[in-house]
Amino acid sequence: MPQPPDTSPENALLRNVSIRDLLRPFDGIPGLFYIVKDHLSRVVAISPESVQRMGYRHENEVLGKRPAPNSPRNSPQTTCGCSKPVNRA
Repeated sequence: MPQPPDTSPENALLRNVSIRDLLRPFDGIPGLFYIVKDHLSRVVAISPESVQRMGYRHENEVLGKRPAPNSPRNSPQTTCGCSKPVNRA
């Protein structure tokens, strides 16, 4: 027998708020990079600085795509400016 849907206030909030809306307050923090992916590794949220670092102008150019071809590994920047290699995990 199927379980009844969880109607708790906590789950109602999560159903009605997008990940992007939750992360938007962090967009003004200089140097903050984030990429949020779904279970199929598609980008569902990305910081404006990450968009620029990947060579795009707007997040809509990246949303829904798999990040592998857009990863910093393919970026010309290979150091963080502190003589240490950028993490290529």
